[in-house]
Amino acid sequence: MGATLSTMAQLQASGPARHLGVSNFTIDQLRQVSDFGPIEVLQVECHPFLQQEELRSWCVEHGWAFTAYSPIARGDVIDDDTIESIADAHDTDPAAIALAWLLSKAQVTTIPKTISEEHLASNFAALDIELSDDEVGRIDALDEGRRLVDPDSAPWNP
Repeated sequence: MGATLSTMAQLQASGPARHLGVSNFTIDQLRQVSDFGPIEVLQVECHPFLQQEELRSWCVEHGWAFTAYSPIARGDVIDDDTIESIADAHDTDPAAIALAWLLSKAQVTTIPKTISEEHLASNFAALDIELSDDEVGRIDALDEGRRLVDPDSAPWNP
């Protein structure tokens, strides 16, 4: 890890990279690299069914941005009754609600994937949705630790 971090720092110092981040790190790994210096973003799988509260809290505490990938749980949010009912109340679709929920969290950004203009419009619609505290709480209650991206070599798989 040290050689990679050194190379990243050299890229930042010489100009090609303005900001540095890591992906799929555990809290222990974050502690190791936090002493390194200029890293400021963690990117991990995060959605209503895998909320990554500990990692999100660590990022807030240390001033890092938290970037959620697979934010609509590979489409699973579309079939969730709770998210669907909140979407109906906002006259939008469940994917937009899942994104709005993530964006309501401190220091969270999200990188949804889309291949259609319709889904892209839905993704942007999330920026204008304000969820009530009750709605956020209902989505918060959906966390079940359901990981969808789980390679055998991942750091959380010893």
